[in-house]
Amino acid sequence: MHESDVPPSSGTNRQLDLILALGRITADARDLRVLVAQALEVWLDALEADVGIVHELRGDRLVLLGLASPSAPLSAGLRAFLESMPIALDTLASLAVRTRRVHRVSAAEWPVGCRALAEELVVSFGAVAPLHAGDRLVGTIVILRRQPRSLRSSEIRLLESSAAQLGAAIEHARLLGEERQRAEQLAAVNEIGRLITEPIELENVLSVGVRHLAKVAGGVNVFVMLVEGDDLVSSATSLDAPEALGLRLPLASTSVATTSLRERRTIVVDDVETDARVMRGVAQKFGHRAVIATPLFARGAAVGSVVLGLTRAGDAFSEHDVEYTVALTNQLAIAVANARLVDDLKRSYTQLERAQGALVERERLAALGELSAVVAHEVRNPLAIIWNSLGSLRHKVPAEGDVATLLGIVEEESSRLNRMVGDLLDYARPNQLELRREDLGAVLHDAVEAARAGQGADGAMVSLRVEREVPPVLADARLLRQALVNLVSNALQAVSPGGRIEVGVARDGDRGRARIDVVDDGDGLSSEAQHRLFEPFFTTKATGTGLGLALVKRIVEGHGGTVTVAPAPSQGTVFSVFLPFAGPPSVPPTC
Repeated sequence: MHESDVPPSSGTNRQLDLILALGRITADARDLRVLVAQALEVWLDALEADVGIVHELRGDRLVLLGLASPSAPLSAGLRAFLESMPIALDTLASLAVRTRRVHRVSAAEWPVGCRALAEELVVSFGAVAPLHAGDRLVGTIVILRRQPRSLRSSEIRLLESSAAQLGAAIEHARLLGEERQRAEQLAAVNEIGRLITEPIELENVLSVGVRHLAKVAGGVNVFVMLVEGDDLVSSATSLDAPEALGLRLPLASTSVATTSLRERRTIVVDDVETDARVMRGVAQKFGHRAVIATPLFARGAAVGSVVLGLTRAGDAFSEHDVEYTVALTNQLAIAVANARLVDDLKRSYTQLERAQGALVERERLAALGELSAVVAHEVRNPLAIIWNSLGSLRHKVPAEGDVATLLGIVEEESSRLNRMVGDLLDYARPNQLELRREDLGAVLHDAVEAARAGQGADGAMVSLRVEREVPPVLADARLLRQALVNLVSNALQAVSPGGRIEVGVARDGDRGRARIDVVDDGDGLSSEAQHRLFEPFFTTKATGTGLGLALVKRIVEGHGGTVTVAPAPSQGTVFSVFLPFAGPPSVPPTC
């Protein structure tokens, strides 16, 4: 049946159905792309077509808004071509833009730029119409048909009238979207402005800033880079990619971020391929097509830079996008500076609290030291009398039976009390170091032998290992030997009969210091004991003053070293002493 044979009511009914359907869609539409997708579906059905393509006019390019091809999806290459087409390219869509009227053409008559589209979709006929909103051209619609029949004049009129309806709907959705975006952006500026007056942490400020900056345009990556020393460091990002954090740029570099900060101005790069200031590797990795870089300044001081990378093909940053970015970053700069002040204040309070705690602890220990010295001196005189009386009794009373047992108990307890008094006096007495270049191997050997002689070892196996060519240390041999004797004696007390103790000295890597390890295979220590072991008067033994390890710590730190305790790899405990090596011996001047 020819067009003239079509009943008049048939075209009229189809036109009314299409216009009513488009009216319902455009009345309810809020999302522009959803609107276009639904409109294309109605068009294809009403015009008995197979492919529908809608583009929005943005500057000198046509950006894809919707594509309907139910039976034959487009290849990735052709879809990428349709995503963003220059108006200057010879295509059906650009033809409608130039002429601002409807065209129907067969595939053989199509412009060169559409030949690939015709071949891939195997279409025979098509039509293109401009989308108007009043006098403003907002885009184009292309309708393609595979059946070998051109669109009738009535169908062209239907396409033309409904295209005007869609154009108005697109413009309405665009304006609505812009108003909604402005409202959201104003709320974002207000939210970040509110952060300026609140004592909020830097991490939270950056999180809020990134979240709102990501709404500047569709498909944008956000990098907030803060000044750290001589570098700009990526401190927050909208990307879920670990490599996007921690990026460092020297402030003297010519990147777009550092240039923006150095020149105190916002830089907009519409094409990353043509601007040498854009980090090409980063742009390619994250798919950036265009970039905004704006500096962060607060109270005249450089805080950092914000970089936005646009990823959606065919898009560009609008003037409004730039204005909003600048407004947001101005607020963000002050919020970041304030958050840093809050963080600095918290760190200062923490350091002050630690210093106060250390001062109180030193005062407490000083008081304990003074009390220990007084007690030790007061106890030593009666102890000397007891000791002398014990010697006289042994000469006057036969040491037999119960008498001998009682005298032995008095002697043993007197010796223990004398050792406790000695510990108290050693801890209370200031250390006057007489430093000389000492061979650690020799000092450690003497300490092990003294500890074994004093403890009786009970069959424990003690092995000594000294690494060859360990440099000497500056040490007071007497005091250092005393500290090492304490460590080895503790290890001997911790092991069972037949246990093993390993004592060794070696270089601590390339740190310029020696490491002395005393390792036992005893029962080990609890977590609380490990944390408190070097505190004065803390002990895990049934007897003792708890001053031995506190004295070890004071002697080692007096030599510029450190002492640590940790569980042994298999069983037991490891005490480690670290001492700095002595420098090269001084050479006396010669005449």
